[in-house]
Amino acid sequence: LLITATTVLAVCVGKNFLFEELGKWSLCILLMHKFPVLVFQRIIPVTKMYLSESRTESIATVACGFIVCVICTLLCLCVGKVISSILPEIIGQKRSTASKVP
Repeated sequence: LLITATTVLAVCVGKNFLFEELGKWSLCILLMHKFPVLVFQRIIPVTKMYLSESRTESIATVACGFIVCVICTLLCLCVGKVISSILPEIIGQKRSTASKVP
């Protein structure tokens, strides 16, 4: 059911810059998403309380999870851009010919 819903959503949306960029950087997001979440739980203890709840009936829990998700994704994208400019081989990209180190 979820695969069908995702397929229908993808067909309805068509080309979308946001989805395309997230797809391009999905490896970086998957590799680094744990660290910002842990930082949030250390720096802002309220997020730990909300994120550790197993129930999602609360609007506050869903809102906190969504906000943390968006911020963590943006942080992962920023770090991914830095990594791709310094050492792109780490994330499976090829180094451009202009920036090759002799």
